[in-house]
Amino acid sequence: MNWKSGFLIVFFAGVLSQATHAVVNPARNPFQPIVTRNVFRLQPIPQQPVVKPRPALPAIRLIGITTILGDKRAILRVRLPANYGETMREQSLILIEGNSEGAITVMEIDEIAGTVRLNNSGTMMLLNL
Repeated sequence: MNWKSGFLIVFFAGVLSQATHAVVNPARNPFQPIVTRNVFRLQPIPQQPVVKPRPALPAIRLIGITTILGDKRAILRVRLPANYGETMREQSLILIEGNSEGAITVMEIDEIAGTVRLNNSGTMMLLNL
């Protein structure tokens, strides 16, 4: 390839790039009346309301009830849900009536029936042995 053909290639590439660059004036657009009339009755996409899912509640299992220290205590096994980047954890709790640990509150312990009523993050639960 000689210098003349190289010059012609560069020249035509520049001319073509300038020819394809057009400035559109919306006032002179012949199709603008079609857009403004909205012939097809196009509507904007309706936005769906974002519903946040409720956070997962920890799974609680009643292991036992004891009255050995003079007050009623519930022995619980709590399986905490995994947060981002963490694994699921298990935790053992021994709580008396009215005490809480995190979002878990023991409301009532019935050692005769073997039941414990507790508040799990705002959800009332009744656990049986």
